[in-house]
Formats: sequence, structure tokens, C-alpha cells
Amino acid sequence: MKADLLWWADKFSGEGVLPTPWEQGLIDLLRKAAALLAEAPPRDGWQPIETAPKNGTVFNVWLGWADDEDAAFYCVAGSRFSAGWRWKEGRWRPAMGLHLPVVTVQPTHWRPIPSPPKVETHD
Repeated sequence: MKADLLWWADKFSGEGVLPTPWEQGLIDLLRKAAALLAEAPPRDGWQPIETAPKNGTVFNVWLGWADDEDAAFYCVAGSRFSAGWRWKEGRWRPAMGLHLPVVTVQPTHWRPIPSPPKVETHD
């Protein structure tokens, strides 16, 4: 979609022809929309770890660089997904109550923990 917006912006810019004020406004709007799309997090919610909160908030992580041994310890079987991490003591650490002196594996991506499902209560 970003490429489409930029294509239209270039098309309205023309070759050697100055755009009208209306066309220039549209060009500016298309380029701004493309820039916003480039900054938006992916649809599935994964964001680069550099953007994760460092205020103690717990979130889910993707351990993209984890070796098989670390993945087996920290992650859901057969994946690089791990639930419940936070920033603590200058590093990303699991928030599951493990008091590990050294956590060598570090996440590459994060996303908020989703809201729990609504459960009907039977009174």
C-alpha cells in the first residue's frame, strides 16, 4: 500500500509540470500517508524490541535469535514465542518469577499481552 501511495504521489507530480495547489495538497497528503504507514506496527502487533516499554510493563516477546537450547527453555514448544517479559535491571527478562542471575537470550520483537477472552459465569 505504501508503494501505491508513493506511485500516485509521483504520478500527480508530473514530469517538469508544476502541480496546481490542489494537486500539491494531494501529493503532500499521499506522501504523509505513506510515511505513517511505514511507521505503523505490523498488523499482527509485533514491533521491534527497541520500541518496547521500559517501565515494568509485562508483554510477550519473540526470541528471534535464540538458539535451540534457549528456545526450549523460554519459548512455547516449536516456536520462538515467549510470554511475559519486562525490562528489569538493565535487560529484558522473563517476568514469570524466575530469578535467573544471567539471561543471555534477548528478544528481537514484542507485542502487548492481548485482553483475556470474555467468559460466561454460571451462577
